Parts: sequence; C-alpha cells; structure tokens
Amino acid sequence: MYARLGMVVPKRLLGRAVDRNRVKRLVRERFRIAQAAIAGHDWLIRLVKAPVGRAEVSADVDVLFREANAD
Repeated sequence: MYARLGMVVPKRLLGRAVDRNRVKRLVRERFRIAQAAIAGHDWLIRLVKAPVGRAEVSADVDVLFREANAD
C-alpha cells in the first residue's frame, strides 16, 4: 500500500494563489520524502494559520509525519 495526501489551504488565510501554491509544493515535497515511512495511511492536511515562512511549513510537516510514524 502507499500513502495518499489531501490538502486544504484556504483563501482566507493566504489570499494570493502564489502563496497557497507554494505551501502546497512544500508540503508535497515533505510528504514525498516521508512517503516510504508512512505507507498505508491517508493524510488530510488542513492549514489553520498562515505560515510565516518556508522553514515553518517544513518543520511543522516534519513533526507531523515523525509523530505519526512513532505510533
């Protein structure tokens, strides 16, 4: 089995499409790197606050996958 990913990045948090797409690209890349370790799960990631920068998005997603992998 393989892992699948769904994302919700609301327009009210990031008004510009460029910003929403950048967050999605960053999350997809982190997901691709961790995909072998989290195989067999479906993921739905919903942005609830606007990220400050690229490092914040990457760190948050890394923590999410690391915690899920520990279970």
